[in-house]
Amino acid sequence: MALYCVPPTPVNDAKLAIIGAYTASDAYPNVLHKIAILKQLAGNRVIELSRPFNPAPRYHKGGAEFVSLAVRALALSWHNLRLLLDVIRCRHIPVVYCPYPAVVLLLLVSLLPRRLRPKSIIADVFISLYDTVVNDRRRLKSGGLPARLLRRVERRAIDCARLAIVDTPENTAFHAELFGLPASKFQAIPIAVNEAIFTPRAYPEAAGGIIRILFVGTLVPLHGITTLCQAIRRLPPQTALTLDIVGDGQMREAVQALVTEALPITVNWHSQWLSSSAIANFIAHSHVCLGLFSANGKSGRVWPIKNYLYMCSGRPIVTARSACSRRLSQQFSQQVLLHFGGDNPASLAGLLGQLPARFDELKQMAKNSRTMYEQHLSHTAIATECARWLQH
Repeated sequence: MALYCVPPTPVNDAKLAIIGAYTASDAYPNVLHKIAILKQLAGNRVIELSRPFNPAPRYHKGGAEFVSLAVRALALSWHNLRLLLDVIRCRHIPVVYCPYPAVVLLLLVSLLPRRLRPKSIIADVFISLYDTVVNDRRRLKSGGLPARLLRRVERRAIDCARLAIVDTPENTAFHAELFGLPASKFQAIPIAVNEAIFTPRAYPEAAGGIIRILFVGTLVPLHGITTLCQAIRRLPPQTALTLDIVGDGQMREAVQALVTEALPITVNWHSQWLSSSAIANFIAHSHVCLGLFSANGKSGRVWPIKNYLYMCSGRPIVTARSACSRRLSQQFSQQVLLHFGGDNPASLAGLLGQLPARFDELKQMAKNSRTMYEQHLSHTAIATECARWLQH
């Protein structure tokens, strides 16, 4: 059910307006917590005019997926259309922030005469619609007329903003090249997660010498789950590991096949949707968490939300070596990440097989992980970045 927040602050006194339709749920924490950070920065000089909607986090296939996406797109468009008058009314406020997914509202604003547009729009574009539909999910053929039209529309929308927010410096460079816009149009700001739920807990003992490893994800091809499945099959018999897989998605058949086999380690698959608190408990009882298994294309540019959750909770991460992971490693002098060659089951299996003998090292890396989060990815780090454009 859509909610509408009536502004307690007069428009003429406001320093910041938050206007947009966005998903507001446990499954999508970034927008909710980023808005909370912005409100704190702006004090009592903020107006929030938003229409949150809460689609159930379900996995669909085939025609059902298309219908689900179409319904969400129509709902999002309707909510944004109703917000357009609010954008016009708030055009004189120094900063107007449009939360993700901002592209639909930006496109509508770009159709207005310039005198009716806000002078300074900060828009969270996060993930490119074109990149998702064309490059990632391959729903449209690259170079085809629909794909070219989509890229042109998205470029027009982004160009309407003074600043477009993405999640990593790697995505800043990618978006600038994809849309032919200056890199200065984009700013990388980390994803915001629920720091009240994902907190560092005591590192668990390795009962019986068993190291518990955890994978959390939606099983999309981007995560490279097939690499993990192949790596598990390559492990020596009776390797002292237990793997928990939490999530469901497009590649569920690969996991389903894995758990029916006789394997060298115990693999538990939890396919049902879990709350943030339940996921936090899984992380707390794990020794090592698994990130991405590929470094190609989009996988090399992103730091997925699950990695934020792992680091916020103070756990080391096994992940494919990518441009993004290398940059993060260089930012922090102590080891947090355990790298392997992306899309390489043998490399991953070799690394996983070493973990039982590295308990003391992993325990120290857990502390390093939380420290790195606090310094570079936390709400405090996000507030520092956001304060720069709120002060202008």
